[in-house]
Amino acid sequence: LAMAKDPESAFFKRLEGLQP
Repeated sequence: LAMAKDPESAFFKRLEGLQP
């Protein structure tokens, strides 16, 4: 994600990691 520095983006990034 381009805005990985933001906590919200990091949260969604974790959700993507949980999904296949």
